[in-house]
Amino acid sequence: MLNVSLDADALRPVIEAAVAETLARLRDDEARIGDKLAFSEEEAARLIGVEPHVLRDARLRGNISASRIAGRRIRYQRQDLLAYLARNRTEARTEATNSDGHRWRGDRQQDPVFQTEHCE
Repeated sequence: MLNVSLDADALRPVIEAAVAETLARLRDDEARIGDKLAFSEEEAARLIGVEPHVLRDARLRGNISASRIAGRRIRYQRQDLLAYLARNRTEARTEATNSDGHRWRGDRQQDPVFQTEHCE
């Protein structure tokens, strides 16, 4: 069985740097967004963390609303993106079942298949 021990004081600078970088990116994104009413497909995809073709395909399937403006240009309103994310939200589960019907609690050590294949 694998036993990992980490010193919290040694991890603190790494965690602080990751949080600082994430917050800086968030501030940059908020500054860029500002009071924009709508976003291009590329901008909208970046905001929700998908590739533009994924967003386009969702729009063509009717899974997300968008507006067509002059010509063939597509724009997504902030509420379109939030509604899409809300509809596709999954709730965290504390206990699940793997394909063999064994219980899995989010801890791979509890998974009999994992134990058989990886811990012997």
